[in-house]
Amino acid sequence: MPGYLINHYTITDRAAVEAIDLDEANKQITKFGGKLLVASPMKALAGEEAKQHMLVIEFPTLADAENYYHSPEQQAFQQHWQSITNGWTTIVPDIAGTEAFVKDKGL
Repeated sequence: MPGYLINHYTITDRAAVEAIDLDEANKQITKFGGKLLVASPMKALAGEEAKQHMLVIEFPTLADAENYYHSPEQQAFQQHWQSITNGWTTIVPDIAGTEAFVKDKGL
């Protein structure tokens, strides 16, 4: 069942974000079987703390999404990313995997 990594953020250093090597970033995503689905400015419809951008990456499984995030290459990138953006990152299962995920995590 697919897993999704979601990053919801506001850019604090546009020049640094624009300098990111997108080809290298995509290589890291595909190395873990991922596919970039959304990388876009967004329009919030509700909520108090809407960030300006959203990134959604689909992986074959939730474990693949987590392995991608915790890989040495991604952790090194995350240090840089957190210095040039303000936001959060999470992983979620697809709808079919939600029940198993909730059971497994005791939620």
